[in-house]
Amino acid sequence: VRPVKPGARLFEARDAAHAIFNIVSGVAKVSEILADGSQATVAFFFADDLLGMFENDRYVYSATAVTPLTVYCLPTDVLERLLQREPSLQLHFLCKLSHELRAEQRQAIALGRFGAAQKLALFLDFLSRHPQMHTGGSGLISIPMTRADIADYLGLATESVSRALHRLQREGIIELVSPQQFRIRDCTRLERLLGGDGGGSVFRREA
Repeated sequence: VRPVKPGARLFEARDAAHAIFNIVSGVAKVSEILADGSQATVAFFFADDLLGMFENDRYVYSATAVTPLTVYCLPTDVLERLLQREPSLQLHFLCKLSHELRAEQRQAIALGRFGAAQKLALFLDFLSRHPQMHTGGSGLISIPMTRADIADYLGLATESVSRALHRLQREGIIELVSPQQFRIRDCTRLERLLGGDGGGSVFRREA
């Protein structure tokens, strides 16, 4: 079990893959190297998620702690022996990988078809589905990422993320309690946004 400070890297893309990591608590982000050499955030990972996808013994992305992170580190050689000895674990890992692929597919659809408000609504819904992001029974949901992280993930400018947040609040879909906390006020309209039917005045006004 290993603690990781916010902003610290667990591993770098293209480094030799020595272990995979199961998140015990906290949030991490992963980024991939683009053709121009820059890096783009492609996913966020939460408690019980697995980090460390690799190909040809090299990590395919970089992983960074967003919040204080606790991870369980499993060396790849140990993992290989475990999978050979415990076939049931193979199904567990396949399910984890399938979940990751579904999340990437959902993001790709959002980036290709959605406007800024819809992209952000999808992201807030994504956060709301993680129990560890909820604060007690108050309905408050934490936003541990910076606006820059969210913008990078959604393919937007940081200013567009801030404008979309306040637009969703003006529409009564969310309540922005603080820069790092929100509450869903109208689940029906949020679902309409995610369903892509226009969702009312948000999209009539959006350029």
